[in-house]
Amino acid sequence: MLFRNDIKKIEKLAEKEKYQKIIPFLQSKDKNTRIAAIKSFKNVDIPDIYNNLISMLNCTDSEERLAVIEALSLTKESSAITHLSHILNEEKDKKVITAIRNAIVNIRTHCEKI
Repeated sequence: MLFRNDIKKIEKLAEKEKYQKIIPFLQSKDKNTRIAAIKSFKNVDIPDIYNNLISMLNCTDSEERLAVIEALSLTKESSAITHLSHILNEEKDKKVITAIRNAIVNIRTHCEKI
């Protein structure tokens, strides 16, 4: 029950665009809370958030990695391609591999529009 409240807090903070206050939820003990925090960062280009997402690319849980990759796929930071390419070579999960490839294409598209 406690973690459901965290997810609701994350949703409210995201609605108010108070993304910095969501960052601590990335360290939650609850996987669903962490994933909710990650998903709230889609379309957010704030350096602290980008750096936190990049650091989470190596987490052991494939569901979390998928959420991170999906959030990063909307970034305009071309350096994300380098990070994603690096983990692509080591990734074993087919869903994650597909998500990485799609994210790289999306990021390139976003970067070309700039």
